[in-house]
Amino acid sequence: MTSSLSFPLRKKMHASLAVMLLCGTILTGIGNGLPAAYAQEGLASTTAANSSASVPIREKVMAKNAAAKTIDLEFKGTVGLSDTLTVEQQFGSTVIAKSLSDVMVGAENVDVYLGNDGKAAKIVIVGDTPLNRMRVGIRKDISNIADMTQIDHPQINMKSAQGYRIKDKTASRQFDITAGTEVTFTAGNGQIVITQNGAELLRTVNRLYIEPASVDSLLQVTSITRAQGKPQYRGVFELFLNPAKDKLRLINELDIEKYLYQVVPSEMPSSFGLEALKAQSIAARTYALTDYLTSRFADRGFHIDDSTLSQVYNNTSENALTSQAVDATTGKIMKNGSQLVDARFYSTSGGYGASKHEVWHDVETNQFPGTPLPYLTGRSYTYDPANNGNMLNINTSNEQALNAFYKNLNYKGYDSDSLYFRWKVSLTKSELEKTVNKNILLRYAADPLFILTKDTNGSFVSKPIPVEGAGTISNMYVSRRGAGGNAMELVIEGSTGTFKIVKEFNIRFTIRPNKTDTGSATDVLAYRAKGGAGAYDQAATLKNPSILYSAFLTFDLIRDGSGNLSEVTFYGGGNGHGVGMSQFGAQMLGNLGWSYDRILDAYYKGMQLTDLNAFRQPSAVLTGPSSVLTGQPFTVNFGLHSVTSNVYAQDITIEYNTDIADYVSSTSMKPSVEIVTEKAVPGKIRLILASPGNAVNGDAELVKLSFLAKTVTQGTYGTISVTGAMLGDDQGRESQVQLATLNVTVTTPPPGLPGDSNGDNKFSIGDLSFAAAHYGKNSSSPDWNQIKTADIDSSGNIDISDIAAIAQKILE
Repeated sequence: MTSSLSFPLRKKMHASLAVMLLCGTILTGIGNGLPAAYAQEGLASTTAANSSASVPIREKVMAKNAAAKTIDLEFKGTVGLSDTLTVEQQFGSTVIAKSLSDVMVGAENVDVYLGNDGKAAKIVIVGDTPLNRMRVGIRKDISNIADMTQIDHPQINMKSAQGYRIKDKTASRQFDITAGTEVTFTAGNGQIVITQNGAELLRTVNRLYIEPASVDSLLQVTSITRAQGKPQYRGVFELFLNPAKDKLRLINELDIEKYLYQVVPSEMPSSFGLEALKAQSIAARTYALTDYLTSRFADRGFHIDDSTLSQVYNNTSENALTSQAVDATTGKIMKNGSQLVDARFYSTSGGYGASKHEVWHDVETNQFPGTPLPYLTGRSYTYDPANNGNMLNINTSNEQALNAFYKNLNYKGYDSDSLYFRWKVSLTKSELEKTVNKNILLRYAADPLFILTKDTNGSFVSKPIPVEGAGTISNMYVSRRGAGGNAMELVIEGSTGTFKIVKEFNIRFTIRPNKTDTGSATDVLAYRAKGGAGAYDQAATLKNPSILYSAFLTFDLIRDGSGNLSEVTFYGGGNGHGVGMSQFGAQMLGNLGWSYDRILDAYYKGMQLTDLNAFRQPSAVLTGPSSVLTGQPFTVNFGLHSVTSNVYAQDITIEYNTDIADYVSSTSMKPSVEIVTEKAVPGKIRLILASPGNAVNGDAELVKLSFLAKTVTQGTYGTISVTGAMLGDDQGRESQVQLATLNVTVTTPPPGLPGDSNGDNKFSIGDLSFAAAHYGKNSSSPDWNQIKTADIDSSGNIDISDIAAIAQKILE
């Protein structure tokens, strides 16, 4: 029997039935309501699925170079980074937008997805990256921290009293080396050459791993010399060719606590006492973690250097008391608010400490002075002679007051027991000129923004230094000092021009009072005195200091009868940069009965102790679609992740590309968080948030930001980024958190397939949802150009016919 219904009518009924069946399926699956699925949400999930469709590479991250846009994986090797690289971190079903700075060298929880061009298009950090493994770059020589060529070894010799194993993981080869047998590694013809007893074992271009026989076995590197002699190391070594393939590099990877076994004795003698050693252990652990998190040496494949460029490692052998101090403080680190303390330390204070921002510039902006840290400020560590219960305070910007202070050998302070409490060095004019003229060229080559020349208009600018250096020197003076009296700028007037040496490191490495740099026929002598000694200790005189001991100094210029410079004498105090904890000071305070936490608080005011394994770097979070349809509204949520302090106020800056979106408004997502004030200009939003009586901590979404995608004719890529996030806690402390970036692409509907609104080149539930969301709109609607793909029959209206047709296409 045939139906009496016409074919067109039967087709419409079948399509309507298809819609009902689809809706019924949805209702059966999710309960009582049809979910709202708008264009940007459907498109975002489709884009994410496409980007993760390729099989990810999960290999250990061996190095990364943000400037060169590369990442090195253990077996894949060097992989380029796409200009539109996205980085995210996954905690179960939670996904947080991250950046390349969050991808840690040594991490093994990283999935890398390659694009069609072979470059990394997406990196996913799966869970938290463990913080307890350190990768240490081993130098051939640690005496000159400015010489980074020392990380390249012409030859490496190694042995172990327990034996060890050499592995070439790439080629699946290994060699067992018997106890006490020395093996030599060299670079030849672009390969690593391994020889044992004169016989060649292997040639390879692959990275090699040297593993001890057991967890407690030590590996001895006999081709390098330290204060202890030929050093023995814990952990595993990686040995590989440098970029030029003509020398070798050596990285020691080990647990952070075992790393500290060989840092603490190298930084502080056991004679300083247990409490000082505990303070040193915590400071060193915190410092190591800071270098790890800042990826300071990531392009070279390690976290931390083994010299004073970071902190000295394995220069002195382990001993029972220093290991006891490490064990007694296992896992303890310092934080200030939600941030790690910047745990700088140095040998000796001469009676004052320096402010961190007046010693180092901000790396990202090259601003000097840098950004102040409230707990690292210049202050007095000298006792007031009139009342030893008080600290002496002088006018540290007054040259006469400082000159008298550093010539006075009777003052006492936290560091009086150190022979570096006071020191004196004299140079002839010729010696001064030779060290300046040699080293000003080297410092300009290394740090050109801070070695300046006086221009014809009187301003100081960075430009090449004459080959003669400063020439004949006629005058020299400190033009700027820090709050602690440390020299920040030194002006040298010479026959070739007037030069300004900026930052204490450059000053100390320009004037190097030793026989080699000064060309002296005799040794240059450095006289020293303990606090309260009244006179320099002749028996403690040192010869040929490598550099000036500190920038806490003054000097007298001696002139001849004609007024020409003939000699200079430097009077100074302390040894080192002067920021953070003085190690000699920690010793004296420990001897006075101070506990390690009280000692630390004296140098890092307001610090709080926490556990390494509980610490997570607090960060800003942006969540939102990775792709939006042209002309459509979308939202991005701002929040915080892993905040451990109680935050009551926030100063947030968000910047975005104006060619992808216009900012519309912001709304608080938490009743306890108020948007107190807002300032928005195209491309930039600043929000001041407050939480009266209700602290924000942990993980929280705080503000919903509404945007309208720009109308574009082709796909347009851009970013929305948190560029500033300052948090205030209940103690009034301010701390910054890691920033966040969300990559967003504004897309256009694909041509030639009406009804495919989410751009996946097929008909799916997302397309039906899009049509349903815009049901009833027509060609006169203001957003018609953005939604007309849902008008599948080109009638100028989005009606039930379009919905039915899309539903039918889904079932086909």
